[in-house]
Order: sequence, then C-alpha cells, then structure tokens
Amino acid sequence: MDCEVSRGPTFRFGMFELDLRARQLRKNGHKIRLQDHPLKILTYLLERAGEIVTRQELQARLWPDGTVVDFENGLNAAMGKLRRALCESADRPRYIETIPRQGYRFLLDVEVVEPQGSAAAADSESLRPSRFRLRPWIIAAGITAALLLLTMGFEGWRAIRFRPAPPASTCTLAVLPFLYLDPDPEGQYLADGMTEELTTQLARLEPRSLAVIARTSAVAYKSGTKSIAQIGRELGADHLLEGSVRRSGDRLRITAQLIRASDQTHVWAANYERSFGDVLVVEAEIARAVADGVHVVLSPVADDRLRHARTVAPDALEACLRGRYLLWSQERTPDTLAKAQTHFQEAIAADPAYAAPYAGLAEYYALLPDTARTGLKAAILQSKAYASRALTLDGSLAEAHMCLGFAAAAFDRNWRAAGTEFERTFELDPNLVRGRAFHAVYLLAIGRPEEAVAEIRRAQQVDPLGLVLRHQTTRTLLLARHYEETIAEARKILELNPSSISQWAATSQASAHLGRIQDALDALQKAAASLSTRAYVYAAAGQEEKSREARQELEQSFREGGLAAYWLAGAYAAAGDKAAALDWLEKAYQTNDPYLNLRLQQDAVLDPIRGEPRFQKIVRRMDYPR
Repeated sequence: MDCEVSRGPTFRFGMFELDLRARQLRKNGHKIRLQDHPLKILTYLLERAGEIVTRQELQARLWPDGTVVDFENGLNAAMGKLRRALCESADRPRYIETIPRQGYRFLLDVEVVEPQGSAAAADSESLRPSRFRLRPWIIAAGITAALLLLTMGFEGWRAIRFRPAPPASTCTLAVLPFLYLDPDPEGQYLADGMTEELTTQLARLEPRSLAVIARTSAVAYKSGTKSIAQIGRELGADHLLEGSVRRSGDRLRITAQLIRASDQTHVWAANYERSFGDVLVVEAEIARAVADGVHVVLSPVADDRLRHARTVAPDALEACLRGRYLLWSQERTPDTLAKAQTHFQEAIAADPAYAAPYAGLAEYYALLPDTARTGLKAAILQSKAYASRALTLDGSLAEAHMCLGFAAAAFDRNWRAAGTEFERTFELDPNLVRGRAFHAVYLLAIGRPEEAVAEIRRAQQVDPLGLVLRHQTTRTLLLARHYEETIAEARKILELNPSSISQWAATSQASAHLGRIQDALDALQKAAASLSTRAYVYAAAGQEEKSREARQELEQSFREGGLAAYWLAGAYAAAGDKAAALDWLEKAYQTNDPYLNLRLQQDAVLDPIRGEPRFQKIVRRMDYPR
C-alpha cells in the first residue's frame, strides 16, 4: 500500500535523507530538487531496500489509474533524474542497481525515523528508538536472536549480531592514485603502495564518520583526465586526497592535498621530506591531517595508533610495498602472485619484526586457490600460520584476522571461530573490501546465502569498480542461486576481459541451472579449461560421453593429489549416478576438501542427492551452526 507522502517517515542512507513530510531530499542538510515521479520511485525503493522492485510495480506506483502514454520512456526519464540527484550512473551504481529485464534494487542500508507525534513514533518511544532497517526478515531474525541468546549465551551471539546503519553525517573520501614523478617506471610500486596504505589507514580511523572508497575503484582515475568535481560525483565522494612521490636515493619527497569535491577548494596541503624508512610515519601524519580537515574526531584508540607509527628498515618497506603492489594487481596471475611471495619473504628477512609482510603472505596463500587448485590445503595452513605470526607482532591487522577466519571455515570447519575472526576483522576495518568478500564465502558455507549476497553488495558500495571483487560477486551470486544476476555480472567482467575463463564458466553453469542448455554449451566453449564446469554442464546437457571424458581427467587429478573429489560428486550427481556421487562426496569429506566445506550447503549441482540418507549424514557431521 502506498505511503502517504505528507505523513511518512524520514529515510536516511549514506549522506542523504528523504523527509516525506516535507517532500524533500537532502544531502548533508542541503536540499536537492526532486520532482514527483523520481520522489515516488525513491520512496518505494527505500521502503523495500535490498529487494528487487519490478518495473511493473513501479508503473503501478507512478501511474495507479493506468493512464500513461509511454511507460518505458516515462520510467527511464524519471529514473535518470533520480540518479542525477544522487550523483550516480547506471553503469556504476552506488545506491540503485539495475536488474536486467526485471527492475531495480536499493543497495545501501536504510535508517527509518518515524515523525514525532505519529502512532509509530509513540510506539517506538515507549520502548526504545530503533535505528535498524525495518524489514520483515530483521523482525524474524530478532526473534531467532532472542532464542539464540537463551541457548548459546553471549559468546555464541557475537558472530551474528546486527549492526546499525552508519549515521547520515558520514563523510565520504577517495584517495586518488598518488603520482610517481621520477622517470623510472620501476618505482611506480612506491606511489601505488602509498595510495593503498593511506586508503587503509584512513578507512580504519573512524568508519562511522569517515567512509573511504576502496583503492581499486579510485585507481580508475589514475590517468587524471577528469575534473575533481566529476570524480567526486562518480565516486560519491565529498573530499578527494591526491598527491605525489619523488625518490632520491634513500630520501623521499611527498606532497599531499585534500580537496573538497563540490567546489574544488583546497582544504589542506603539505610537503614532506623524509628518509625512506619513515614512510609509515608520514602516512600517519597525513591521515591525522585529513581527519582534521574533514572534522573527524579521533577516538583514543585511533589517536594512539597514529602516534605509534614505527620506522621500518628501508629494504623491508620497499620489498613489502612491491609485494602488495603485485598481490592486488588487477591482472593477478600465478606469476604475479609468485613474485609477490618473494618480495614478502625478502621484507621479513630485512626486518623480522615488521608485521605487514607476514599478513601479506597470509593473504597470498589465501588467494592461491584462485589460480591453482593443487596444494590448496597446504596453502590454507600456511595462510593460517603467517596470519597468526602477523597478529603476534601487530594485533590490529584486520587482513590477518580475515585470513584466520577463512582458514577456520575452509580447513578447520570451526564455524564459531570463523565468525569471531570476521567480526574482529570488521571491528578493525569495516571498509576492508576483500574481508567482505571472504566473509561472503563463510556465510554461504553456513547456509546464509541472502546475507552473503548482501555482504558482497556492501563491498561493492565501497569498491564499485574493483575487478577482483566482481569475480567474487559472480561466485557468490551463483552459489546463492541468483542466476540471472550471475550472468549479468559476468557479462560486465567479460566486456573488460573477454577471455576470463572463470566468468564464462559462471555463465555456463548459471545458464544450465536456468535450463538454457544451448546458452550453457555456447559459454562452455569459452570456458573449456574448466574441467569441473565441463563435467557438470555436459552431464546436464545429456552429452554423457563428453562429461565422462572430463570426469576421467578429474579422477586422474585426484589420484595425483588434486582436490577433485567434490567436483566429481557434482558431476556424477548431474549424470544421474547417485551412488558414485555419494562415494565421491564421502571421499571429499574424508580428505577434508575445502571446496566441500565451503560449498556443500548451497551448491545446486548437489541437489539431486540432497535427499539421500548418506548426504544428510555428511551434513550432520559437518556440524554447521543452527
């Protein structure tokens, strides 16, 4: 039922608030002009934040009497005006996502404030003001949470408690890629490393009042061809930090300036001349100056962290920066990962008390399965060991807690420990995008697919252009059974990288699940290197001989020590051989196959055998949280 705009609540999201009583959209207190149809669209999307609102539903809301001459053009025009008011574009959504051939979805958390004097406000006042999103699933979750508190105690609750949406006064900052002014291109890692470190430092300061756009989205503006105002609009940023680095032997000259995007006013600027080993100290000084420039009050913990930034051995810092530059390259390959590993080891040799390279190695081993399926279990154990060492040296490293959370889920099957580690990760750095991606994997593993999708969407708000995150997005959507969205997301990546095997594989599998067998086979031709996809899709298409050939290759891989048991279970299930599928699933359990641990509850390829007693027995032994 339509709300009465004149008596409705106020919705708050990010820097915006929509006051339905006043019929006003405001950003940081400043009124933004919004016409009737865009206002109604925004209201409806906010009422159903996180849900898909179809175009037909919007037609009924905008034109309830059915009197519309050109619905498509009318809706597109209204949506275009709304996007302009929110300073976003359809291809880089921050607030409203377009769902192809369906409709739209509002992406951010929404805070609902009832007007004073209303019945709803009186009811909430008699209890306690609620600052959570008011959705039916949260009401149900609240009831479940109460029962959990009684049965599990506080420690069991910690891993699943809800967090309120950030206040509307949050300032959004983007750290633009620092320029490297020396002619030697080999030194580019230094500028990129400083950009990454500053982004991390600032994101950890006061996340409830300072939101920081991820580096992988900001790096798209490295060419410098767009104006500050345009970059601010596209990223949804209030302030931009830019700077440059020049090196002369062991000395660095660093410049930095903070600019307000709306009017391009320089809020703050400074020059630094220091030794190479003092880079972390300079970064802490810049972070403090930026916090002052955007009027963010530091907590005692954040203030103490900045004051105790340490000097690092120059060789260790240089090697670590090189490693991080390669580790999070947009074109990550086995070769770049191997070089990153070498640089982190060099950093440790130069300064064994420096925590960052240990955390870098922990991430390296956690990422290794992306590029090689052999030795996965050994890689997870290595990740766990390096993360533990990093935290011994510096307990505030969010990425190390992230790696421990992933290892606890993928290898130890310790679901409670994994949840605790991820909670600690986001206490330290709520904007850690790769942490959100790993957390989505964990949520899928314990059977909470919609929360996994919400988590990956939350990461996209911070990193709307990150290619690495987009890859994880398609995996999450596929396992969560959002097949149309999987295909749409994969298409975006394939436009940038037409040879991406993983995205053709995701497209092929999603099409097969939708029953579009020819589309699945067409995509499979581009994903031929994916053995598991070939075995499954050919079986689903009834091409038994080709599926058998792929299964034989997987069985050979298993005999050689590869992690193929789980994929074989899915392939045999699709082929209709339930006994063989269950045999391979049991082998996956006995060998502690991480793919089984992370995919068993959600993967649709196992649906033909989910009702079998042997399958249910394995599920019980996994001891998933209830």
